[in-house]
Amino acid sequence: MELLKITKSYERKQKLYKTKQNNLKNQIENAEQIVRALELAKSKMAYPHQHENYMELIAKELLAYFKNRTYKIFGPFGLACESSIHFYKNGVTKDNKHEGNNCISVTFRLSSDENGNNVLVLLDRLKDSKKYEKGSIGESNGMNYSTVEMPETIEDLVKFIKKQNRKPRKKK
Repeated sequence: MELLKITKSYERKQKLYKTKQNNLKNQIENAEQIVRALELAKSKMAYPHQHENYMELIAKELLAYFKNRTYKIFGPFGLACESSIHFYKNGVTKDNKHEGNNCISVTFRLSSDENGNNVLVLLDRLKDSKKYEKGSIGESNGMNYSTVEMPETIEDLVKFIKKQNRKPRKKK
């Protein structure tokens, strides 16, 4: 083989290598721009908070059953990440809002279903397991109360809330 052919062959291989290298470099730069754009879009996403996107809707539905009341959502608080909806009678003063049935409430805990999705469960304050001693962190965080699954209908949720808020009758 002639030396000139060897030299030309090598030059073609170098040119092809540089062309491929530049193409890959351009593809990497384009991919990096896409990644930056995706990261920016990701950073602008707002997580669908349980209060605005779940409990707020539930509270508005419940207002049809608890007439002449307003509501306020509290929480999350405590180790169990509990949140509550309080329904206050209209026109009740701040000092009297927790007297009698001026306030009806329901408490939720954030939990996970079998697929790892966030779901709300109801706190059943009528069933005290007494698992945690009085004054313990568990007891003060309401962890003695069991949870029940969210009912499928708003009517069943209303029944649950009414049962939870029923005042015990005084013994004669």
